[in-house]
Order: sequence, then C-alpha cells, then structure tokens
Amino acid sequence: MRPKSLALLVLALGCGLVASIGITQVMANRDAKSDAPTGDSQAVFVAMESIPMGEVLTPQVLRLENWPKDKVPSGALSKIEDVEGRRSRTRLYEGEPILENKLYGKGDSGGGVAMRIPKGYRAVPVKVDDVSGGADMILPGDRVDVVVYLSPKRGSAGITEASTQTLLEDIKVFAVDSTVEIDSTEAGSEPMNAKTISLQVTPEQAAKLTLASQLGKIILVMRSPDDPDIVKTKPVSAADLFHGMAASNRDTEEPKPDAGKDTVSDWLSKLQQPQPAEAPAVIAEKPDIWGVRIWSGPESKDLILQANAGNSGGNTGAWTIVEKSPEGDSDARYEPTGALPEMDQPPADPPQPPAAEEQEQEDQAADDQTEK
Repeated sequence: MRPKSLALLVLALGCGLVASIGITQVMANRDAKSDAPTGDSQAVFVAMESIPMGEVLTPQVLRLENWPKDKVPSGALSKIEDVEGRRSRTRLYEGEPILENKLYGKGDSGGGVAMRIPKGYRAVPVKVDDVSGGADMILPGDRVDVVVYLSPKRGSAGITEASTQTLLEDIKVFAVDSTVEIDSTEAGSEPMNAKTISLQVTPEQAAKLTLASQLGKIILVMRSPDDPDIVKTKPVSAADLFHGMAASNRDTEEPKPDAGKDTVSDWLSKLQQPQPAEAPAVIAEKPDIWGVRIWSGPESKDLILQANAGNSGGNTGAWTIVEKSPEGDSDARYEPTGALPEMDQPPADPPQPPAAEEQEQEDQAADDQTEK
C-alpha cells in the first residue's frame, strides 16, 4: 500500500474514533441529567401483586415507594387510612400506584355487577324477544311475573299437551342486557331492545327458572310495583280456552275514587235514575160500630156494638159489645155508625094483639059471611 493511502486511512479511522467518543459522552451527560432528581420525593402506595377488580385492599397487598414528586401521578394515595378497606374499580397490576379514581368509596359495595346483587339472591339471565320481553318496556327495577309455555313438541318431562303456568310472581328485574341502573335523564327516552333480562331470584327460584327455560318458553308479564299480592293460579291448557269466555275486568282496570267522595258525574247519574214510587199510605178501615139503646120501663141503657168479621155486606154474624172511647179521646173509631135517637121518654107501646076469644069470634063471623 502506498504511504499516502495509508496515511489517509489512519486519519479517517482517527476521526471516526473521536466522533464516536464525543457522541457517547454527550448521550451519557443527557441521561445523567434526566435521571437526576429535580426536587423532593414523595411516598405513594403501589400494588405488591396483581389485584382483581372488586377486591378489598389490605396492607398485605400494598407497599410504600418513594417517587419523585414530578413523576407522582395525580390522585396517588400515600396514607393507609385512605386505602385500607376500599375496593378496586379495575384490575391493579404489580407495581402500579394506587390512585383515588381506581377505588370505590368506603362502604360502597362497588359498581361491579356482582357487587349489586343482595345477599341470598342470584341474578339469572332470561333470553327474550320483543313479545316475551314486554315489548321493550321492561326496565331495571321493574316487577314482573314469570310465565312458562310448555309444548308437547319439545318432547320430554312427560309434557302431553300445550299449557301455560305462572312460575314466579313479583320478581324484581335486576338488569336489562348489561344495564343495571337507568339514569333519570335516560328513563323513557328510547326502547332498550333487550336480548336478555336478568331476574333477581333466590337460589331455589333460580333452579326452577333454569329448568323452565330449557323445557319451554319464558314470558315476562309486567305488574304494578304497588301490587305485592301473590295470586295462586292454575295451569291453563288448550281445553280451558273453550270452556267459556272470561268475564271483563272493566271494574278493576281503572282506579276507584276515594270512598265517601261523590263526584259531579255521580250526582248527575243519581238524578237521572228513576226514583221508586212512594207506597200509598195505609188507611185503617173504620169498623162497623152501632149504638143501641135498650128501654126497660122508664129506664134506658146505651150500648155500642161492633160487627165482627163477616157482618158487613148484609152477612150475619156475632156482635161484640165494646167499651166507649176513653175519656178525652176523640178517636173517630169509637163514633157509632148509627146515631142514637134524641128522646127522654120510651116509645109508645106497640098495639097489643086481640085476645084469643075475640079473635075466634071475628074468625067465625068471617066464615059465616062467606057461606052466605
């Protein structure tokens, strides 16, 4: 190799070496500046291990670490009383700082679905469509009855005819699809078009509901939240549909007005109703009473006789002597029908019949006259 070419090669290698050393020193100084603390450090709690969502935080799963203040995230917690006993909203990974917005408040069971189920209950989802799901009117918190339709075509469990049966009554709707709670601004805004409705039931009811969903079709029937009464109903088969028309529910469909308060329409209806005719007054029939005066020589005696039943109209019967009206009583019932004559002396003696001998002589004279 020529000396000139060798010198140029050595010079190039030297320049490259100097450049690489300079770049290395510049990068090292930059990293040192970035790693140097710019202020005081702050202790924050971090997770010692992965913590599932909804888990209660305890000192055993936490540790304190010193972090530079300029690198401490907003909302990081550094006091044990601010962390202990609270539940995590999301999964926390090992080494992750514990932040306020990733924890539920103390005493809060959490916003997770499982945390909202009361103790002793289960949330069982039921597959629904537009009809079986109440035409998209059912919302979380509503009350429903669960009716199952069984068809013999499904072929098992001894089902011999089509029938329906009310399986459960007054059941609370836990969730509609994934919605557990409806905000007041969202209620009634749009139909939810639910595919599944979760019901809050006891373990025994959950077993019945699961079996019924496999044997037949589940239909949810909405009911009033103010109607907690349980009605025992019998299964309905196809034969029951033709045993007669059911009576109308018109009387119970509308709420009845308060008892004792008549509305204007009620008052008008009463005026239009025909009033019952008054019964004629019963007039007591005046008895058939007659006055009789009996003379015995110069003395007389007045009697009042009342005809017994059957004497009127010319019929004969017994007469009853009645007492006069009590003193001071002007009752017309005691006024005799026939007034007594006003006379102080007895009537003249009636003509006496002729003596027997005189009568015989008159008869003989009459006979003689006839013979002549």
